[in-house]
Amino acid sequence: MPTGALRDFYESPAFAECHRKLEANAKSIQFLVSLEPSVVILEPTRTYSRFWIDCLHREGIPVLKVDQTMIKDTRKSYGGTSNKSDPYDALLMVATYFQHYQITYYRRYWVRERPPEVAKIEQCLRDIGSFNKPRTQTINQAKSRLVYEFPAKAKVRVKKESGKLDPDKLPAWWGWACGWTSQGSWEIPKGIKTKFDNEYAKAIAAGEGTGISEVTARLAQQICMWHQSEAMVEQELLSYLNLPEFDCYHRVFDKFGFGCRERGWLLTRCVPFDEMFKCLPKSKAMRRFRQLCGLGATQVQSGKADTRSSFTGSKEARSVLHQFVVRAVERGTHREQKPGGGAIATTPYDCHWVTRAYHKGNKVSGAALKAARNATSRKLAETLFKALWDMR
Repeated sequence: MPTGALRDFYESPAFAECHRKLEANAKSIQFLVSLEPSVVILEPTRTYSRFWIDCLHREGIPVLKVDQTMIKDTRKSYGGTSNKSDPYDALLMVATYFQHYQITYYRRYWVRERPPEVAKIEQCLRDIGSFNKPRTQTINQAKSRLVYEFPAKAKVRVKKESGKLDPDKLPAWWGWACGWTSQGSWEIPKGIKTKFDNEYAKAIAAGEGTGISEVTARLAQQICMWHQSEAMVEQELLSYLNLPEFDCYHRVFDKFGFGCRERGWLLTRCVPFDEMFKCLPKSKAMRRFRQLCGLGATQVQSGKADTRSSFTGSKEARSVLHQFVVRAVERGTHREQKPGGGAIATTPYDCHWVTRAYHKGNKVSGAALKAARNATSRKLAETLFKALWDMR
């Protein structure tokens, strides 16, 4: 390590020459192996770093994954600038290794190596999430064309239940629209096909639409293919979720009624639970659990001002908990009404929701409703943590 300022060393001819030689040769794993490194440090950039991590592990070289957020803060503290470059980040990671791993270990700078099964669960969930945007765009484009081609079906909706998708069963309407009435072992039920045929024939005879074009049929075909892709990945996800090492977690999740994707994201946040949380005092472990679930809040204090910023942490875990609150808690308590008005609460987070979301028997709206959902999500995370803490 340089004895002077890190930024000055980075801008010196000595570093430029060192980096030039390394960059010219670092084109393969064999070159890195020939250096006989004691450790390789890299930023975990998901699919980009996955290849290097797998290859280095096969060669028996340990890999340390540095937290990208901490590197960003370190870059500014060392150099007084937010300007980013790969050579400077490489130098920062070396400095971080010596300062926060060898001299004094500080866990916040390093990303924990998770069990392979948990990493595969997260990969499946991210693959499923990557399908949502292009599929939604395709559906919206097809519906916009159906407005003048087949108006009766311009607002068609396909009911989809997570955990029950089958790649051999296509959405009946879109399958009919693209002509895939029979695909492999799947076939549209005769009654439903006849219904679609009759509706289409009557609409065209009455002049209600120009008829489904070839472009719209191709869009419907793409929607069916997106459905098949999502179903295939979901089946892979279920195979990992059903592994016996997750049974104790599922017994807790069963009490809450979580779906397969909610269980998947929660498992990626809390496995292995004992190693991640039981080593800390319970109150501190709960704060860490909330942070990992995307429900941690940072405090900003200056003078007499004391405010809290927006939630921090995993946005995916925060999203699934928020959706669970809306679907299961908000709508559930809305359906179960007291005879004299108001809602019935059966769990701690239900009670929290009813207290925050109802005023004099009427449901709040706007910012108050948003605050109630956020507060209930935090209460749900706390209740889940307590159940996981006591699990056997």
